[in-house]
Amino acid sequence: MKKVQNKNAKFLAATMAILILLTVLMSGIASDWWSVKIKRVQFPAEDGKIVSAIFYIPSEASNANPVPAVLNFHGRGDDGHSVEYYAIEQARRGYVGILVDWDGGGQSEELESAEGYAIAATDFVKDLPFIDGKKLSVTGWSAGNKVMKSISELYPDNYQTIISIFAPMIPIVNGDCNANLMIMKSSGDQYNYALTGNREEVEAIVAEKFHVEQVVSGEVIGSFENKTAREYVYVDNSIHQDANINKTVIASMLEFLDHSVPAPNPLSYSDQVWQYFNILSLFGYIALFCALAAFACILLEIPYFEKICNPLPANRGRRGKSLYINIAGNLLFLTAAFIPLSYIGINIFVDSRLFPSRTLNSFLVYLLLCGVFAAAMIWFEIRRRKKAGESIQLSD
Repeated sequence: MKKVQNKNAKFLAATMAILILLTVLMSGIASDWWSVKIKRVQFPAEDGKIVSAIFYIPSEASNANPVPAVLNFHGRGDDGHSVEYYAIEQARRGYVGILVDWDGGGQSEELESAEGYAIAATDFVKDLPFIDGKKLSVTGWSAGNKVMKSISELYPDNYQTIISIFAPMIPIVNGDCNANLMIMKSSGDQYNYALTGNREEVEAIVAEKFHVEQVVSGEVIGSFENKTAREYVYVDNSIHQDANINKTVIASMLEFLDHSVPAPNPLSYSDQVWQYFNILSLFGYIALFCALAAFACILLEIPYFEKICNPLPANRGRRGKSLYINIAGNLLFLTAAFIPLSYIGINIFVDSRLFPSRTLNSFLVYLLLCGVFAAAMIWFEIRRRKKAGESIQLSD
Protein backbone atom coordinates (compact mmCIF):
# COMPACT_ATOMS: atom_id res chain seq x y z
CA MET A 1 0.00 0.00 0.00
CA LYS A 2 2.85 2.37 0.86
CA LYS A 3 4.38 1.83 -2.59
CA VAL A 4 1.05 2.74 -4.22
CA GLN A 5 0.79 5.87 -2.06
CA ASN A 6 4.31 6.94 -3.03
CA LYS A 7 3.57 6.29 -6.69
CA ASN A 8 0.41 8.43 -6.64
CA ALA A 9 2.15 11.19 -4.68
CA LYS A 10 5.01 11.25 -7.19
CA PHE A 11 2.57 11.33 -10.10
CA LEU A 12 0.69 14.25 -8.49
CA ALA A 13 3.96 16.11 -7.90
CA ALA A 14 5.02 15.51 -11.51
CA THR A 15 1.72 16.75 -12.96
CA MET A 16 1.79 19.84 -10.74
CA ALA A 17 5.36 20.57 -11.89
CA ILE A 18 4.20 20.21 -15.51
CA LEU A 19 1.30 22.59 -14.84
CA ILE A 20 3.66 25.19 -13.39
CA LEU A 21 6.03 24.81 -16.36
CA LEU A 22 3.15 25.14 -18.86
CA THR A 23 1.89 28.23 -17.03
CA VAL A 24 5.32 29.86 -17.25
CA LEU A 25 5.64 29.02 -20.95
CA MET A 26 2.15 30.33 -21.73
CA SER A 27 2.90 33.53 -19.83
CA GLY A 28 6.12 33.91 -21.81
CA ILE A 29 4.39 33.44 -25.17
CA ALA A 30 1.53 35.82 -24.32
CA SER A 31 3.94 38.55 -23.19
CA ASP A 32 6.59 37.98 -25.90
CA TRP A 33 8.86 36.59 -23.17
CA TRP A 34 7.90 39.31 -20.71
CA SER A 35 8.71 42.24 -23.00
CA VAL A 36 4.98 43.04 -23.22
CA LYS A 37 3.19 44.31 -20.13
CA ILE A 38 -0.32 42.87 -19.76
CA LYS A 39 -2.74 44.59 -17.42
CA ARG A 40 -6.45 45.11 -16.94
CA VAL A 41 -7.72 48.69 -16.95
CA GLN A 42 -11.14 50.10 -16.08
CA PHE A 43 -12.49 53.46 -17.24
CA PRO A 44 -15.81 55.32 -17.06
CA ALA A 45 -18.54 55.27 -19.69
CA GLU A 46 -21.99 56.81 -19.95
CA ASP A 47 -24.05 57.22 -16.75
CA GLY A 48 -20.99 56.47 -14.62
CA LYS A 49 -20.86 52.82 -15.67
CA ILE A 50 -17.55 50.99 -15.97
CA VAL A 51 -15.92 49.53 -19.08
CA SER A 52 -13.04 47.10 -18.65
CA ALA A 53 -10.25 46.23 -21.06
CA ILE A 54 -7.00 44.29 -21.12
CA PHE A 55 -3.97 46.19 -22.44
CA TYR A 56 -0.98 44.50 -24.11
CA ILE A 57 1.69 47.20 -23.93
CA PRO A 58 4.91 46.48 -25.87
CA SER A 59 8.33 47.60 -24.66
CA GLU A 60 8.48 50.12 -27.55
CA ALA A 61 5.66 52.16 -25.95
CA SER A 62 6.59 54.98 -23.58
CA ASN A 63 5.62 58.57 -22.82
CA ALA A 64 8.63 59.68 -24.86
CA ASN A 65 7.77 57.28 -27.69
CA PRO A 66 3.98 56.88 -28.11
CA VAL A 67 2.98 54.03 -30.43
CA PRO A 68 -0.15 53.12 -32.42
CA ALA A 69 -2.94 51.17 -30.72
CA VAL A 70 -5.58 48.69 -31.87
CA LEU A 71 -8.92 48.27 -30.11
CA ASN A 72 -10.32 44.75 -30.54
CA PHE A 73 -14.01 43.97 -30.00
CA HIS A 74 -15.16 40.38 -29.46
CA GLY A 75 -18.39 38.75 -30.60
CA ARG A 76 -21.68 38.46 -28.73
CA GLY A 77 -21.71 36.36 -25.58
CA ASP A 78 -17.91 36.38 -25.19
CA ASP A 79 -15.35 38.58 -23.51
CA GLY A 80 -12.07 40.18 -24.51
CA HIS A 81 -10.11 36.97 -23.93
CA SER A 82 -11.81 35.42 -26.96
CA VAL A 83 -9.71 37.65 -29.26
CA GLU A 84 -6.55 37.72 -27.13
CA TYR A 85 -4.51 36.18 -29.94
CA TYR A 86 -5.09 39.36 -31.96
CA ALA A 87 -3.55 41.44 -29.15
CA ILE A 88 -0.66 38.99 -28.68
CA GLU A 89 0.35 39.34 -32.35
CA GLN A 90 -0.29 43.09 -32.44
CA ALA A 91 1.88 43.71 -29.37
CA ARG A 92 4.72 41.60 -30.81
CA ARG A 93 4.79 44.10 -33.68
CA GLY A 94 4.87 47.16 -31.42
CA TYR A 95 1.18 48.12 -31.33
CA VAL A 96 -0.68 48.44 -28.05
CA GLY A 97 -3.29 45.68 -28.38
CA ILE A 98 -6.47 46.38 -26.41
CA LEU A 99 -9.19 43.81 -25.67
CA VAL A 100 -12.41 45.60 -24.72
CA ASP A 101 -15.15 43.73 -22.85
CA TRP A 102 -18.57 44.77 -24.14
CA ASP A 103 -22.22 43.70 -24.21
CA GLY A 104 -22.04 42.96 -20.50
CA GLY A 105 -19.29 40.40 -21.17
CA GLY A 106 -16.16 40.08 -19.09
CA GLN A 107 -15.85 42.78 -16.46
CA SER A 108 -17.67 45.60 -18.26
CA GLU A 109 -21.09 46.80 -17.19
CA GLU A 110 -23.89 46.76 -19.75
CA LEU A 111 -24.40 50.06 -21.59
CA GLU A 112 -27.43 51.37 -23.44
CA SER A 113 -25.80 51.14 -26.88
CA ALA A 114 -23.07 48.97 -28.40
CA GLU A 115 -21.24 52.03 -29.72
CA GLY A 116 -21.01 53.35 -26.15
CA TYR A 117 -18.18 50.89 -25.49
CA ALA A 118 -16.15 52.15 -28.46
CA ILE A 119 -16.76 55.77 -27.43
CA ALA A 120 -15.71 55.15 -23.83
CA ALA A 121 -12.62 53.19 -24.91
CA THR A 122 -11.60 55.80 -27.51
CA ASP A 123 -12.05 58.72 -25.11
CA PHE A 124 -9.79 56.94 -22.63
CA VAL A 125 -7.18 55.55 -25.02
CA LYS A 126 -6.59 58.53 -27.32
CA ASP A 127 -5.18 60.70 -24.52
CA LEU A 128 -2.87 58.12 -22.92
CA PRO A 129 0.71 59.44 -23.11
CA PHE A 130 2.24 56.17 -24.37
CA ILE A 131 -0.28 55.87 -27.23
CA ASP A 132 -0.31 57.91 -30.43
CA GLY A 133 -3.95 59.05 -30.39
CA LYS A 134 -3.80 59.95 -34.09
CA LYS A 135 -2.95 56.38 -35.07
CA LEU A 136 -5.77 54.27 -33.72
CA SER A 137 -7.19 51.19 -35.42
CA VAL A 138 -10.09 48.92 -34.56
CA THR A 139 -11.10 45.32 -35.27
CA GLY A 140 -14.52 43.78 -34.74
CA TRP A 141 -15.31 40.08 -34.90
CA SER A 142 -18.89 38.98 -35.49
CA ALA A 143 -21.29 41.18 -33.50
CA GLY A 144 -18.28 43.29 -32.49
CA ASN A 145 -18.89 45.08 -35.79
CA LYS A 146 -21.89 46.80 -34.20
CA VAL A 147 -19.59 48.51 -31.71
CA MET A 148 -17.34 50.17 -34.27
CA LYS A 149 -19.72 50.95 -37.16
CA SER A 150 -19.61 54.76 -36.75
CA ILE A 151 -16.39 55.20 -34.80
CA SER A 152 -14.38 56.81 -37.62
CA GLU A 153 -17.09 59.45 -38.11
CA LEU A 154 -17.16 60.24 -34.40
CA TYR A 155 -13.34 60.44 -34.25
CA PRO A 156 -12.19 61.38 -37.79
CA ASP A 157 -8.77 62.59 -36.62
CA ASN A 158 -7.97 59.50 -34.57
CA TYR A 159 -8.87 56.37 -36.53
CA GLN A 160 -6.79 55.17 -39.45
CA THR A 161 -8.01 51.58 -39.83
CA ILE A 162 -11.22 49.59 -39.49
CA ILE A 163 -11.10 45.81 -39.91
CA SER A 164 -14.41 43.95 -40.09
CA ILE A 165 -14.02 40.23 -39.38
CA PHE A 166 -16.88 37.89 -40.30
CA ALA A 167 -19.67 40.42 -39.69
CA PRO A 168 -23.00 38.54 -39.46
CA MET A 169 -24.78 41.34 -41.33
CA ILE A 170 -22.54 43.16 -43.78
CA PRO A 171 -25.00 46.10 -44.07
CA ILE A 172 -23.93 47.21 -40.57
CA VAL A 173 -20.40 47.83 -41.92
CA ASN A 174 -20.03 51.45 -43.04
CA GLY A 175 -18.45 51.38 -46.50
CA ASP A 176 -18.04 55.17 -46.50
CA CYS A 177 -16.14 55.32 -43.22
CA ASN A 178 -13.38 57.88 -42.83
CA ALA A 179 -10.66 55.23 -42.49
CA ASN A 180 -8.96 52.43 -44.39
CA LEU A 181 -11.43 49.54 -44.40
CA MET A 182 -10.99 45.78 -44.68
CA ILE A 183 -13.95 43.38 -44.81
CA MET A 184 -13.23 39.69 -44.23
CA LYS A 185 -15.79 36.96 -44.83
CA SER A 186 -15.65 33.24 -44.09
CA SER A 187 -16.26 30.54 -46.68
CA GLY A 188 -18.31 28.52 -44.16
CA ASP A 189 -20.07 31.24 -42.20
CA GLN A 190 -23.58 30.13 -41.26
CA TYR A 191 -24.65 33.78 -40.98
CA ASN A 192 -23.91 34.37 -44.65
CA TYR A 193 -26.77 32.17 -45.73
CA ALA A 194 -29.10 33.09 -42.86
CA LEU A 195 -28.68 36.88 -43.05
CA THR A 196 -26.82 37.86 -46.23
CA GLY A 197 -26.75 35.17 -48.91
CA ASN A 198 -24.24 33.08 -50.82
CA ARG A 199 -20.76 34.22 -51.82
CA GLU A 200 -21.95 36.03 -54.94
CA GLU A 201 -24.57 37.95 -52.96
CA VAL A 202 -22.08 38.80 -50.21
CA GLU A 203 -19.56 40.11 -52.73
CA ALA A 204 -22.22 42.14 -54.51
CA ILE A 205 -23.03 43.89 -51.22
CA VAL A 206 -19.33 44.52 -50.54
CA ALA A 207 -18.84 45.88 -54.09
CA GLU A 208 -21.74 48.27 -53.54
CA LYS A 209 -20.17 49.47 -50.29
CA PHE A 210 -16.81 49.96 -52.02
CA HIS A 211 -18.53 51.72 -54.97
CA VAL A 212 -17.06 49.35 -57.54
CA GLU A 213 -18.61 46.91 -60.00
CA GLN A 214 -17.03 43.86 -58.39
CA VAL A 215 -14.51 42.94 -55.72
CA VAL A 216 -11.60 40.51 -55.91
CA SER A 217 -10.41 38.86 -52.73
CA GLY A 218 -7.06 40.30 -51.63
CA GLU A 219 -7.14 43.26 -54.03
CA VAL A 220 -6.72 46.73 -52.46
CA ILE A 221 -8.74 49.62 -53.87
CA GLY A 222 -7.88 53.24 -53.07
CA SER A 223 -5.05 54.80 -51.08
CA PHE A 224 -3.81 54.09 -47.56
CA GLU A 225 -2.34 57.60 -47.34
CA ASN A 226 -5.73 59.19 -48.04
CA LYS A 227 -7.60 56.72 -45.80
CA THR A 228 -9.61 55.49 -48.81
CA ALA A 229 -8.06 52.00 -49.04
CA ARG A 230 -10.64 49.22 -49.28
CA GLU A 231 -9.92 45.48 -49.27
CA TYR A 232 -12.18 42.44 -49.31
CA VAL A 233 -10.77 39.07 -48.18
CA TYR A 234 -12.60 35.78 -48.65
CA VAL A 235 -11.14 33.25 -46.21
CA ASP A 236 -11.25 29.69 -47.55
CA ASN A 237 -11.67 26.68 -45.25
CA SER A 238 -13.01 28.72 -42.37
CA ILE A 239 -16.16 29.02 -40.29
CA HIS A 240 -17.63 31.89 -38.31
CA GLN A 241 -16.36 30.55 -34.99
CA ASP A 242 -12.69 30.15 -35.97
CA ALA A 243 -11.88 33.80 -36.74
CA ASN A 244 -9.86 34.09 -33.53
CA ILE A 245 -7.79 30.97 -34.22
CA ASN A 246 -7.26 31.25 -37.97
CA LYS A 247 -3.76 32.03 -39.26
CA THR A 248 -5.08 33.48 -42.53
CA VAL A 249 -7.45 35.82 -40.72
CA ILE A 250 -4.73 37.04 -38.35
CA ALA A 251 -2.13 37.39 -41.13
CA SER A 252 -4.58 39.36 -43.31
CA MET A 253 -5.45 41.62 -40.39
CA LEU A 254 -1.76 42.25 -39.60
CA GLU A 255 -0.89 42.98 -43.23
CA PHE A 256 -3.70 45.49 -43.76
CA LEU A 257 -2.92 47.08 -40.41
CA ASP A 258 0.76 47.41 -41.31
CA HIS A 259 -0.03 49.09 -44.64
CA SER A 260 -2.40 51.51 -42.91
CA VAL A 261 -0.31 52.21 -39.79
CA PRO A 262 3.23 50.81 -40.16
CA ALA A 263 4.21 48.47 -37.33
CA PRO A 264 6.87 49.88 -34.96
CA ASN A 265 8.44 46.41 -34.88
CA PRO A 266 7.89 44.84 -38.33
CA LEU A 267 7.61 41.06 -38.51
CA SER A 268 6.51 38.67 -41.21
CA TYR A 269 2.71 38.36 -41.20
CA SER A 270 3.05 34.58 -41.08
CA ASP A 271 5.30 34.84 -38.00
CA GLN A 272 2.65 33.95 -35.41
CA VAL A 273 3.04 32.36 -31.98
CA TRP A 274 -0.52 32.24 -30.64
CA GLN A 275 -0.96 28.64 -31.83
CA TYR A 276 1.79 27.49 -29.44
CA PHE A 277 -0.12 29.18 -26.62
CA ASN A 278 -3.18 27.24 -27.75
CA ILE A 279 -1.33 23.91 -27.82
CA LEU A 280 0.13 24.50 -24.36
CA SER A 281 -3.38 25.29 -23.11
CA LEU A 282 -4.53 21.87 -24.34
CA PHE A 283 -1.64 20.15 -22.56
CA GLY A 284 -2.47 22.22 -19.49
CA TYR A 285 -6.02 20.85 -19.41
CA ILE A 286 -4.70 17.29 -19.80
CA ALA A 287 -2.17 17.84 -17.00
CA LEU A 288 -4.89 19.31 -14.77
CA PHE A 289 -7.15 16.27 -15.23
CA CYS A 290 -4.18 13.95 -14.55
CA ALA A 291 -3.40 15.89 -11.37
CA LEU A 292 -7.04 15.63 -10.24
CA ALA A 293 -7.00 11.87 -10.94
CA ALA A 294 -3.78 11.45 -8.92
CA PHE A 295 -5.26 13.50 -6.07
CA ALA A 296 -8.41 11.35 -6.13
CA CYS A 297 -6.29 8.19 -5.91
CA ILE A 298 -4.46 9.62 -2.89
CA LEU A 299 -7.80 10.39 -1.22
CA LEU A 300 -8.98 6.83 -1.82
CA GLU A 301 -5.97 5.57 0.15
CA ILE A 302 -7.21 7.42 3.26
CA PRO A 303 -9.31 5.14 5.53
CA TYR A 304 -12.22 7.59 5.52
CA PHE A 305 -12.62 7.23 1.74
CA GLU A 306 -11.59 3.57 1.44
CA LYS A 307 -15.15 2.33 1.74
CA ILE A 308 -15.87 3.78 -1.70
CA CYS A 309 -13.54 1.17 -3.21
CA ASN A 310 -15.81 -1.88 -3.26
CA PRO A 311 -15.16 -4.91 -5.46
CA LEU A 312 -16.52 -4.44 -8.94
CA PRO A 313 -20.06 -5.89 -8.90
CA ALA A 314 -21.44 -8.14 -11.59
CA ASN A 315 -22.86 -6.22 -14.50
CA ARG A 316 -26.62 -6.09 -13.96
CA GLY A 317 -27.21 -3.47 -16.60
CA ARG A 318 -29.00 -3.62 -19.91
CA ARG A 319 -27.93 -5.89 -22.73
CA GLY A 320 -28.46 -6.04 -26.46
CA LYS A 321 -31.41 -4.15 -27.90
CA SER A 322 -32.36 -2.57 -24.56
CA LEU A 323 -28.83 -1.16 -24.16
CA TYR A 324 -28.80 0.34 -27.66
CA ILE A 325 -32.23 1.90 -27.17
CA ASN A 326 -31.06 3.41 -23.89
CA ILE A 327 -27.92 4.89 -25.49
CA ALA A 328 -29.92 6.27 -28.43
CA GLY A 329 -32.49 7.80 -26.06
CA ASN A 330 -29.81 9.50 -23.98
CA LEU A 331 -28.07 10.89 -27.07
CA LEU A 332 -31.39 12.13 -28.43
CA PHE A 333 -32.18 13.87 -25.15
CA LEU A 334 -28.73 15.50 -24.93
CA THR A 335 -29.00 16.75 -28.52
CA ALA A 336 -32.59 18.01 -28.27
CA ALA A 337 -31.92 19.72 -24.92
CA PHE A 338 -28.80 21.61 -26.03
CA ILE A 339 -30.42 24.69 -27.61
CA PRO A 340 -33.19 25.32 -25.02
CA LEU A 341 -30.95 24.64 -22.01
CA SER A 342 -28.00 26.66 -23.32
CA TYR A 343 -30.42 29.52 -24.12
CA ILE A 344 -31.45 29.50 -20.47
CA GLY A 345 -27.77 29.67 -19.52
CA ILE A 346 -27.12 32.66 -21.78
CA ASN A 347 -29.95 34.68 -20.23
CA ILE A 348 -30.04 33.59 -16.60
CA PHE A 349 -26.85 35.43 -15.55
CA VAL A 350 -27.14 38.49 -17.81
CA ASP A 351 -26.08 40.98 -15.14
CA SER A 352 -23.83 38.69 -13.11
CA ARG A 353 -20.25 39.77 -12.44
CA LEU A 354 -19.46 36.33 -11.06
CA PHE A 355 -20.45 34.63 -14.34
CA PRO A 356 -19.72 37.29 -16.99
CA SER A 357 -19.26 35.09 -20.07
CA ARG A 358 -22.60 34.23 -21.67
CA THR A 359 -21.11 31.56 -23.91
CA LEU A 360 -19.49 29.79 -20.95
CA ASN A 361 -22.70 30.20 -18.94
CA SER A 362 -24.68 28.47 -21.69
CA PHE A 363 -22.43 25.38 -21.50
CA LEU A 364 -22.29 25.37 -17.69
CA VAL A 365 -26.07 25.53 -17.30
CA TYR A 366 -26.54 22.89 -20.02
CA LEU A 367 -24.12 20.52 -18.26
CA LEU A 368 -25.60 21.31 -14.83
CA LEU A 369 -29.18 20.61 -15.93
CA CYS A 370 -28.10 17.45 -17.75
CA GLY A 371 -26.41 16.42 -14.49
CA VAL A 372 -29.65 17.06 -12.59
CA PHE A 373 -31.48 14.88 -15.12
CA ALA A 374 -28.88 12.11 -14.68
CA ALA A 375 -29.15 12.37 -10.89
CA ALA A 376 -32.93 12.04 -11.15
CA MET A 377 -32.55 8.93 -13.31
CA ILE A 378 -30.13 7.42 -10.75
CA TRP A 379 -32.60 8.20 -7.94
CA PHE A 380 -35.42 6.45 -9.77
CA GLU A 381 -33.16 3.44 -10.44
CA ILE A 382 -32.22 3.24 -6.74
CA ARG A 383 -35.90 3.31 -5.77
CA ARG A 384 -36.69 0.61 -8.31
CA ARG A 385 -33.95 -1.65 -6.94
CA LYS A 386 -35.05 -1.10 -3.36
CA LYS A 387 -38.62 -2.07 -4.22
CA ALA A 388 -37.30 -5.16 -5.97
CA GLY A 389 -35.30 -6.04 -2.85
CA GLU A 390 -31.97 -5.77 -4.63
CA SER A 391 -28.87 -4.68 -2.72
CA ILE A 392 -27.18 -1.43 -3.68
CA GLN A 393 -23.50 -0.73 -3.21
CA LEU A 394 -21.84 2.68 -3.24
CA SER A 395 -19.76 1.64 -6.24
CA ASP A 396 -22.96 1.00 -8.22
